[in-house]
Amino acid sequence: MALDFKRALPDMAYSSAGQVATMDLPRDSVMKGLSLIWTMVLTTGVAAAAGTLSSYDGLSAIRRIEIVLDGALTLWSIDPVDLVLLNNLWYGTSLEYTNMAAPGAGLSNTAQYAMYIPFALPFSQDPNLTLLNAQALTSLQLKVTWGAITDLFQTVNNTSINTSSILSVQTHEISGLGPGSIFSALKVSQQQVDITSTTPRQRVQLPRGNLLKSLLFRSRSKVNSVDTPTDACLNQMEIESSELNRGTFLHRRIRATDTDTVARNGYHIRNDAKRLYGYVDNVLINATTAAISMVGVYPVDFAEDGSNSSFIRTQPYSSLDAYLSVQAAGLTSPTTIVTQVEVIPAVIPNAG
Repeated sequence: MALDFKRALPDMAYSSAGQVATMDLPRDSVMKGLSLIWTMVLTTGVAAAAGTLSSYDGLSAIRRIEIVLDGALTLWSIDPVDLVLLNNLWYGTSLEYTNMAAPGAGLSNTAQYAMYIPFALPFSQDPNLTLLNAQALTSLQLKVTWGAITDLFQTVNNTSINTSSILSVQTHEISGLGPGSIFSALKVSQQQVDITSTTPRQRVQLPRGNLLKSLLFRSRSKVNSVDTPTDACLNQMEIESSELNRGTFLHRRIRATDTDTVARNGYHIRNDAKRLYGYVDNVLINATTAAISMVGVYPVDFAEDGSNSSFIRTQPYSSLDAYLSVQAAGLTSPTTIVTQVEVIPAVIPNAG
């Protein structure tokens, strides 16, 4: 009989910028997901804190979160900002999130941020399609790359991320399923697109070989050396594929900001996301609510009804690209982060 259970794992302690912390995850069950809580402690020295605070608050103190199978397959590779954005969209609400403030002279502040890494397929009529059978693996690891104080705060004194900061981990698992149980796999990866000039069609090559569930575009630029979300960079997105004997097919053409001199500020595409997922952007409604802003965020889901049959089957494609209409003028070091959500189809052994 299959039984659903959860268990807390040892905390991962912050060490120093650029260091990678690794945790071996349990391999005696089938995984549904991981719940993470980042508790960050900032400490300021004798001078009062000064500078510009990141719009992403303490999430910027973690650069990357990865799930690695058998030491070779990276199933998840994502920064915490986009993980929180995906969580908010997929589950229709904002998880625990602290609007951070820099501590005063000689003081410390604590902020907490909740994240969830699903292995079960989110926003789907069949979530158990992509459970992760850890029993069939030789290793299963959670890897966390720590950030620096300068990732989240342009400081002119000795404000620091205290080593008492921790990432708490809790599993969500199923026991009673055999090691031979076969599932597809949910894969999440990212790429950074540097915007160096204004152009109507900057090409971004998207992954091929699996099923493409969704994309998340997030635009940002530097303000006082700190990453800040912006709606002034990405104007329009076109998702195109080509296939032998078929030619080019346009899957999506979506206006984001200002392609026809009418300032749209991304609301068309974000309102589509709110309608699909049921997510309410608290920041746009109440500026005092602790939640991450959707400014600069453009979600594209190919399974709008939650049906897995709507995924883009990329295996036969000779190309799959996103063409971005981008604006660089007036922005400092603008970039767009593209988060790619795929399903790796299960391989059924040949019984013969």
